[in-house]
Amino acid sequence: MLRRRSTLKLLAAAVPAAIAPAWAQPRYPTGPIRIVIPTPPGGGLDTMARLFGTHLSATFGQPVVVESRPGGNTAIAAQAVASAPPDGQTLLLTFTSTQLNTIVQPKPTYRMADLAPIAMTIASPIAFAVNAQVPATTLREFVALVKSKPRTYSYGSYGAGSVANFMGEALNEKHGLDLLHVAYRGGAPALLDLIAGQIQSAFNDVGSLSREAAATGRIRVLGVTGAQRFKPFPDVPTFRELGMPELDFPAWHGLFAPAGTPATTVAALEREMVRIIHLPEVSARLYELGFEPMGVNATKFQQYIQQSAQPIEALFRSGRIKLE
Repeated sequence: MLRRRSTLKLLAAAVPAAIAPAWAQPRYPTGPIRIVIPTPPGGGLDTMARLFGTHLSATFGQPVVVESRPGGNTAIAAQAVASAPPDGQTLLLTFTSTQLNTIVQPKPTYRMADLAPIAMTIASPIAFAVNAQVPATTLREFVALVKSKPRTYSYGSYGAGSVANFMGEALNEKHGLDLLHVAYRGGAPALLDLIAGQIQSAFNDVGSLSREAAATGRIRVLGVTGAQRFKPFPDVPTFRELGMPELDFPAWHGLFAPAGTPATTVAALEREMVRIIHLPEVSARLYELGFEPMGVNATKFQQYIQQSAQPIEALFRSGRIKLE
């Protein structure tokens, strides 16, 4: 009897020590989750953030608030999240320009190392289109046309130093062209000027360009990024199909937390985001918005970011990207 009591006492003493680590783990989340986006309210990224937020709120039992912090080619939003407490309560839903800033800006206000990847949410295919009055029905024909009439044609992008700008300069460099770059503050004004013929060509998101081409015929889409054709617009060939892989620049969107966020919190968010993106109704909605659902985990997302930096850095060192 005495031996049994001693054993019970030892077991009882061991229980608090065994469960203490569980007690020590902070509950996540402890309050509302804030998703910061680098674009104005009402756009595709805002819609996407609210779509994800609805599901995250249902899972974690806390409200999810979307906060718009536009400006600085995503730098304002990125800096805000990079400097936020690393508790997983403040997240950044952003895109490739956040990485580009750290390459092209002489004194960036943040580093990619200041942000912890959670998941690549979607790919945002970028397409190339020309005004319908341009006498070219293929990208090869357009290249030949530009060569035959030097200093005549221009291309629009949604900002100096943007992915669209990099793609335009890659086209110039690879094929010896002199397309004039016209930088806009966003894809919408660039599209309007392309339709009006103020610019002859533009790199922009495939959804906007293809819908306009199908609806009005005022522009012609000649190619798109991606390893495969974009499902909603199967008639648009990829740049790789066209023998122009130099134009296949990365165009990702992803969710980040501040660096230093506990690994358990990042893992919980990662699992949930991958699950949400693969829900049939969510994937269908993302395709409607002109995005390709990805749901890539944090490790693979980090690897992709690092690998995609190489061609970007090489082109920037060539001096073709002008930020002013």
